[in-house]
Amino acid sequence: MGLTMHEFAEWIPLLQSLLWAGLITGVLVWGRHHWNGILSALRKRVEHGDTVKLGVGSFSAELERETRGVPRITPGDEGVLNSAAGPAHELEEFRVHVGRSQRGVHLVHIATPSEHLDQECDLFVFLTGWRRSAYGLPDDLSDVSTAEFYLGPNFEPSGTTVTRRHGSTLGFVTSAWGPVICACRVTFTDGDQVILSRYLDFESAALAERVIGSA
Repeated sequence: MGLTMHEFAEWIPLLQSLLWAGLITGVLVWGRHHWNGILSALRKRVEHGDTVKLGVGSFSAELERETRGVPRITPGDEGVLNSAAGPAHELEEFRVHVGRSQRGVHLVHIATPSEHLDQECDLFVFLTGWRRSAYGLPDDLSDVSTAEFYLGPNFEPSGTTVTRRHGSTLGFVTSAWGPVICACRVTFTDGDQVILSRYLDFESAALAERVIGSA
C-alpha cells in the first residue's frame, strides 16, 4: 500500500537524520588515516602538558616564536606609495624588471606532510599571475600556451609539459624526500618564452606539522 503525501512528509525528518548520520560516518571512515594522525599528535601535546589551541592564532604564535628577534617590515596600504621613501632603490628596479620580464607569471608551490612513508612532503607546483593587467595582460593566464616543468633525473619522469585548457590549472603534483629546484619553461600564445625557477622547500609544511603535532 502506497504512502499518502501527508504520511510521507512525516517520514522526512527521520530520513534526513539517517542521511546525515550516514554522511558523517562515511567522512570519518574515509578520513580515518588523517584523523588518527591528528588525534595522536594532539594526545602527545596533552601528555606533555601543552594546551591544545588550533587555528590562525596557533600558526601566528608558532611563527612569532620562530622569528623572535627578526626585523619586521611594516606593510603599507595597498596601492599607496610610501611618501617618506627616498629615491628609487636599485632593487626596486630589479623587482619591477622581474615582473615585466616574466610577463607577470610566477611559479609557486604548496607543501604538505606526505602520506607516503618513503617521502617527506607532497607538493603542488603551479603557475599564478600577479597584477598582470598592469602590463596589459590577462589575469587568468589565458595567454599561456604550455608550461614545461622539470625536476631533475631523480624523478620519473624528470619533467612534464602541461598544455593550457580553459579553466585548468597549469601545474602538477609530486612527492619528494627532500627540497628540490624546479625549472619551468613557459610558452605564450604569441610564441614568446620565459624560464622560471622555484626552490621547492618544505618549511610551510614543517610549520603546520609543528603547530599540530609538536611535543
